Amino acid sequence: VLDTISPSLVTRNITVQLGATGLATISPSQLDSASADNCSNLLFFNASKTSFSCSDLGLNNVLVTATDVQGNSTSKTAVVTVEDNIAPSVQTKTATIYLNASGLASLNKAMVNNGSSDNCGIDTMWLSQQTFDCTKLGQNSIQLLVKDVSGNQNSSSVTISVMDTISPN
Repeated sequence: VLDTISPSLVTRNITVQLGATGLATISPSQLDSASADNCSNLLFFNASKTSFSCSDLGLNNVLVTATDVQGNSTSKTAVVTVEDNIAPSVQTKTATIYLNASGLASLNKAMVNNGSSDNCGIDTMWLSQQTFDCTKLGQNSIQLLVKDVSGNQNSSSVTISVMDTISPN
């Protein structure tokens, strides 16, 4: 008596979240949804891809194969949706800026960014305020805002010292 009938493979689509290192792994059995075999409840699952990174964000077609103990197999596609829901880590440092002869000073993000990072990469950084005048002398609290390539956003407060060191005429 020979079993030459392939297993009945039913796949499921899943969503995985990338971790802090920008990686996620799955097991092939996570893509199974009530697959069965005519002679045995023992099935071996294989998947064409089980490790995902930032370059896999979005929908990924993964070929799933179920093999029974007699070596009969069936393959189908499952969709693995890879998401990054980790907000950037915003690191700041204080800065001092000096008013010019016109009573103005400018600040750029490089002056306050102190190594902000993200598991999949930073898309944009901006400041809540970049220009200062005589009304802002002394300590000012502003925000450094960071958005990653997945649209996650985070911010951190930073203190800016605005100084006037130009003597009157």
